[in-house]
Amino acid sequence: MKIKEVLNIVASMLNDEDKVSWTENMLLNYFNLALREMFNVRPDLFNHSIEYVCQEGYRQIAPSDNLHFFKVFSNVNGRICKYMPLATLNNINPKWTTNKPDEEVEIFTYDFDNPKFFYVYPPAVNGLKLNVEYSQVDKWYLDTEEDFPLPDNWVATVMDYMCYRAYQRDTEFAPN
Repeated sequence: MKIKEVLNIVASMLNDEDKVSWTENMLLNYFNLALREMFNVRPDLFNHSIEYVCQEGYRQIAPSDNLHFFKVFSNVNGRICKYMPLATLNNINPKWTTNKPDEEVEIFTYDFDNPKFFYVYPPAVNGLKLNVEYSQVDKWYLDTEEDFPLPDNWVATVMDYMCYRAYQRDTEFAPN
């Protein structure tokens, strides 16, 4: 399904097929806002997998477009990485950050208060590659000819949110 089809259905639901009260640009903005709201509730719908190249050490900088870090799935060579809460790792091995860098990561962790970083144990050698999963909202959609970016079962949810935003603008009772 194309984004344009979603916008046309919403315009029909709003009884504005000619897009007089709500222009196509307004509906497209509501579409983009719907995706961002969905991200807040279901970041897993926007999951991406990448091959991450480590810097030397235990602290790694999360991908720049990261909005919600999920996990380090494995070393690229195949070894699976296990998650361990940061407090647990600190309690088990208080000096884990001082270990010698290794060519394989066994454990990953992160601090919920600082999503810009994640941590690996043992510390990584420079250039070590990891399979990392995180989520991000792809972009602000401008082209209505693009495909709907989520599974089709989420179309109705996006359309409902778009109608909510449209009616919010058009009501006499909305505070200004």
